Amino acid sequence: MHVDGTYINTFVADGIIIATPTGSTAYSLAAGGPIVAPALKAIVITPICPHTISNRPLVLAADRKIEIQYLSSYGPIDVRADGLETCSLKTQDKVLIHLSKQPFKLVNLHRHEYFSTLRKKLGWSGKMIQA
Repeated sequence: MHVDGTYINTFVADGIIIATPTGSTAYSLAAGGPIVAPALKAIVITPICPHTISNRPLVLAADRKIEIQYLSSYGPIDVRADGLETCSLKTQDKVLIHLSKQPFKLVNLHRHEYFSTLRKKLGWSGKMIQA
């Protein structure tokens, strides 16, 4: 994987998840990725079941250009993206990921507060301590 042309790492893993802050609380979180607040302009890279404990999720600025090259000789793999059809990668093929020029408008229901929704959906417990 390269970011803005700089070599980052070669991951030996079952796959890699690239997520926006909105997607960080879905499959990326289940794979051990961080929760990223929706107001941040960021992108999360989460290795799926990495074969070494030192391969950890990365959080990058959203304007970074990410290039992932498939190096394994095991045969083609699938690349999946929300709302898009699957495409196949062969050894040495590359996937380029970058910020779209067209923004995506997300509905914000003001009656839902982000962290209270997280507490409820993730089953967080505990009580607020008064100082």
